[in-house]
Amino acid sequence: MKRTDIRAGVVYAVKSSYGPPSPIVFLEDGARGLYSRGDYGRGAPAERDPRIWKAQRGSGYGKSACGYAAIRPGSARDSDAAEELGAIDPAAELARFLADQQPAAEGLSFEIVTSLGQISGLYAEELAAYEGMRAAEREAERRRQAENRTARDRADSITDQLSAFGVDGEAVSKDRSHWSHICISVADAEKLIALLRDREA
Repeated sequence: MKRTDIRAGVVYAVKSSYGPPSPIVFLEDGARGLYSRGDYGRGAPAERDPRIWKAQRGSGYGKSACGYAAIRPGSARDSDAAEELGAIDPAAELARFLADQQPAAEGLSFEIVTSLGQISGLYAEELAAYEGMRAAEREAERRRQAENRTARDRADSITDQLSAFGVDGEAVSKDRSHWSHICISVADAEKLIALLRDREA
């Protein structure tokens, strides 16, 4: 997402590679300011000169993270806080952020965002897309399991019918999910051939 497209107070989505997106709100239009804390991430946030600083992760030793002021749920997975996030006063929260205070509402926390590559769009839209994808995956899995049960029942029916003629067969599948073959021994294959020949005679 482009930095200049960001609007303060709008609930955006932070994408996740293994779960639903989480909500976040930036405190300034266009994510104008660059902020960092003191060494080792300590002290009140201070605005940095963009001619010298750039948004980047902290080094772990000395240099702290530098980025854009934002607020999000204390738990990154707390999607229930999205509505509360959308009701904040960005200017008032920015003042609290710079004063090294806690957000006005409980359960929220300030964050310095070092990369906008993780921001995937509006939270409501991204969450709806994620839930739609998960619903489609669940439906596909339900169909796959139903097809597997049908194939296994068909294979079991065939082995039962073979057994009635004294031929022992076993339903087989490479991945235990697609029962497409019946395995019989050489002796049972010979028995089956004899039965077919008798029928032809």
